[in-house]
Amino acid sequence: MVEQGYEVVIEQGGDRWRWSLRADGVVAASGPAETEETAERSGAFAAAALSALARIRRRDLAGCQAAAR
Repeated sequence: MVEQGYEVVIEQGGDRWRWSLRADGVVAASGPAETEETAERSGAFAAAALSALARIRRRDLAGCQAAAR
């Protein structure tokens, strides 16, 4: 399962695979993979990691704004 707001695109080029993670049509991350399955897993992992970092950033920004009041 891929985090909401992200799309994982899998492409094959010769004997290698490549995954790219897109958010709002923009590539947020990408990388090579040995198989289609590992490309899918890598894309899903990247989506989860970026989503978690975005949640942390939003929480930190909200905390900073609350402290400034």
